[in-house]
Parts: sequence; structure tokens; C-alpha cells
Amino acid sequence: MKSILILCSRNSVRSQLAEGYLKFYSRDNAEIHSAGIKEAGINPYTLVVMEEDNLDTSEHYSKSYKAYKNTKFDILITVCDEAFKQLPRSIKKRNHIHLSIPDPDQFEGNSEEKLAYFRTIRDQIKKEMIFFVGEHIQTSSAIYN
Repeated sequence: MKSILILCSRNSVRSQLAEGYLKFYSRDNAEIHSAGIKEAGINPYTLVVMEEDNLDTSEHYSKSYKAYKNTKFDILITVCDEAFKQLPRSIKKRNHIHLSIPDPDQFEGNSEEKLAYFRTIRDQIKKEMIFFVGEHIQTSSAIYN
């Protein structure tokens, strides 16, 4: 079973979404965690857009990469440029995948516009995680079952 860490700047939006989708689509065929360079709490819009797509977020909470300082991961996924640039050397990983996903938290607009942008980012991350599962988690035997 592969172990995966999804890293973002604050573990409040993008890494939380990616964690939710990877857990759902990998169907317990991987050990999945998310963290941030800093922890900032989960953005309320993140919870809304996850709930809209029927993702269970009841166990999600924001955490720092330091929570995993003694863990070796098969794959590290950075989902923002800031995490990629500030990548802590203490994170042990075999492979690293970088996705440059815009921060919806930085979007300026009214609440309706902001929610629409969060949905756009959610959908982008969902597509990336579906592709990731197909490329890195599903086994050839699972395809033929």
C-alpha cells in the first residue's frame, strides 16, 4: 500500500480537497495524508464545496508537515507553488509530483463569486486526483476485476 502526503501552503483548501478525493477514489488502496507548510484551519468554503460533492470531511483538520517528520512517503504531491518553493528537507519521499493550482483563498469577489471560484478549483483538483489514482494507485489486476 502506497503512502501519500499532499502538501500545500496552509492545509486549508487545495490539500484538503486533494486528500478527500484521493481517499474516495483510491478506495483504501493507499494511505493518504495532507499537511501544510503552516496550519491555518480549514477554509469554510472548502467544507461547502466538499459537501456539495458528497465528500465526508468529518475527520479533516488542518495540520503542519511537522506532524509527519518521522514518516517516509512513497509519493509527495505539492499542490501549490509556495509549498514547492518552501519544500522542507525533512519530508522523506521516494517520488514527488508538483501541481501548480491557484489559491482560491486569494480570489477577491463577493461570497457568490468566491464560492464559484472554489468550485472551479475543486473540479480541477478532482480531475487531477482521478488521473493520479489511475496512474499511481490502481493495479493492473483492479482494472480487470
